[in-house]
Amino acid sequence: MGLPALLTTTPTRLLEGSHWSLLVYHHHSNRFSHYDSQNGSNSLHACRIASTLEPFLGAGRKAVFVEEPCPSQQNSYDCGMYVICIAEALCEKARVEGFPCLPLQIITPAYITQKRAEFFRLVQSLAQTDHCCSLSYH
Repeated sequence: MGLPALLTTTPTRLLEGSHWSLLVYHHHSNRFSHYDSQNGSNSLHACRIASTLEPFLGAGRKAVFVEEPCPSQQNSYDCGMYVICIAEALCEKARVEGFPCLPLQIITPAYITQKRAEFFRLVQSLAQTDHCCSLSYH
């Protein structure tokens, strides 16, 4: 299970935070893995989320919280792209190898730039078709 964690300076306005990171729960090892492209700046918030979720996971014992090695973003705006790319890489590794292990050498600033362009083209393509606009609200 993976959850984005948001660092917010205004607790009453939860979606107006300043930094996204990724918190992943591994059921088999009862472990939370935290991936933060700003060197753990979101660690406290991710730890709070993990503590809040822990009673609902049914493990019967305290889960381990691990700050995982993570590629560092080189600017102040790519944290969301890092969350998306890290989640995608972890899912692919889990699918192929059975256990999610982040391939640090793959997720570089150039890779993030490339993925941003791919997502932009995808959104443009969807916007030009009826796929995203065919929802009806009743």
